Amino acid sequence: MAYATVEQRLEEIMRQRGFTSQPAFSRSLGHSSSWYFTFVYRRAKNSRLTYSTVCSIAEKLGLIPALIHKIDAGSTPLFGEGESHFRKPVNYGYLRFAYIGDVLLAERRSKGLLQRGLARKVNLAPQIINQCESYRYVPHRDRLETICKAMDLEVEWLAEPIK
Repeated sequence: MAYATVEQRLEEIMRQRGFTSQPAFSRSLGHSSSWYFTFVYRRAKNSRLTYSTVCSIAEKLGLIPALIHKIDAGSTPLFGEGESHFRKPVNYGYLRFAYIGDVLLAERRSKGLLQRGLARKVNLAPQIINQCESYRYVPHRDRLETICKAMDLEVEWLAEPIK
């Protein structure tokens, strides 16, 4: 199941783990008691939520920062050439940067798009696509969703590892 926002997924995780108050949930993540409220308030004001922030939240929760799914292929996650790295133990260092580049590169090639063509499709500079694929840049959450939507992919934020 995909979630529209990281905030919605955090809300669900909070309920699933039995937290009834936001301050208790914030403290369980190692933050101050007002962290969750501040996080949601800033997001409501459209402050930037970077992928590295999503990664640090995921790491504290023991989750995967983002899974990218093919929209028309059910719920099969994409990794590199399609193999599932989550059959092995989760390595967050790999997921944080290389995972996004692997998936974008493999999908772009499978669709026969050049970096320039994909960049035009999503109204970005070709350098951004190149930097994402070569692990020099991790896109902002909204940018990642835009790129994925253009390639018929879906982002699931803060996903459970496949056992």
